Amino acid sequence: MGWQRTKHPGIFVRHQQACLANTGGRCRCERSWKVRYRDASGPKWSRVYKSEDEARSWQVDRRRGEAPEGRALRSAGRTFNELADEWFTLATSGAIPQKGGRQYASGTLDTYQRMYDGHVRRTLGDRDANTLTGRDWQRWIDARVGGGLKRNSISVTLNVVRSVYRWACSPNRRHLVANETTGLELPARDETPRERVASPQEAQQLIAPLTSADRVAFGLAIYAGLRNVERRHVDWTDVDFKANRVNVRVSKTPSGIRTMPLVAPLRAILWNEWQRQRKPQTGLVCIGPKGGAPDYNSQLNRARRTWEAIGLEPIGFHECRHTFISTMIASGLNAKVVSVMAGHTSITITYDRYGHLFAGHEDEAHRRLDHIYEAAVSHRVSHDTEVDAASPAAVDQNR
Repeated sequence: MGWQRTKHPGIFVRHQQACLANTGGRCRCERSWKVRYRDASGPKWSRVYKSEDEARSWQVDRRRGEAPEGRALRSAGRTFNELADEWFTLATSGAIPQKGGRQYASGTLDTYQRMYDGHVRRTLGDRDANTLTGRDWQRWIDARVGGGLKRNSISVTLNVVRSVYRWACSPNRRHLVANETTGLELPARDETPRERVASPQEAQQLIAPLTSADRVAFGLAIYAGLRNVERRHVDWTDVDFKANRVNVRVSKTPSGIRTMPLVAPLRAILWNEWQRQRKPQTGLVCIGPKGGAPDYNSQLNRARRTWEAIGLEPIGFHECRHTFISTMIASGLNAKVVSVMAGHTSITITYDRYGHLFAGHEDEAHRRLDHIYEAAVSHRVSHDTEVDAASPAAVDQNR
């Protein structure tokens, strides 16, 4: 397929030959962009760009008579950290939406902030934003892989960087000339399936030897299925001991805002923590050993050391959430209730991830398949009987 018009006049796009968009499907390829313009000698094409923002930026510069190489950028002398901090401020206020137009969820921004601070701020973040190139970012990726960072963590961190570039390269801002994250190569998928489910007895054994603060975090994960961002924002005003409820006010998506039951083991853990914190009326439920919000990695490492010392198999926070959802299914709750209590955006996610755990699917499949095969066998037996009755030997015998 050749170059196709876009909704922006003068901007053309071309998909790769095997892209589904060429046949009316959804694009999943690395597209190319060009600008069609006219000068005294007639219509011409610009060079090929790797993103629409770059092409539009060039188009705006040309109309204003400015050469991209010679213009004074608004980001001159600013570090990438400064641009990222401005982006975080605007995204938090709702001034910068996601690609689909929705406002960023506070949980998503918390995760983005944590990943950026942990992996970019002290490495490439203090560099002049205009001097960073795609080669620098690719080296950054390769160094993270060499350091043992998982592909998913690299991908999430890179999402933040790409979001900052999209904002900074937009034609009406022009903080940066080009998006240097286009075409970066991520490592091969290396995430191991998180299929472990702890039994109720094992869950108690795992939580019992932990410190009070860590017991609360793992308790909220394994007995309520709360995600990391959800646990970190639970306040004592969200815990209702009389009604046995825990309100989740902050989540990665709007569907994650929900009310969870305060089951007996979790109630005991939170009650003891409330007593330990001297019965506060407000404040964070999950706190670190020295007060304040706990550090995710520190909690996980402390717990793993404790479990390994007494011969227990460690469990991760996401495996705790997986355990809670699997336990809900085993208790007989229907799929819709499980989906709501898990905070899934759609029941499709619940079925795709946990559909094999719902009871009855094996029996139903066995019953339906047996019915089909029995009908086929009965038909075959009936057919064979008719053939045998019409055979010459059967006719002679009848005579």
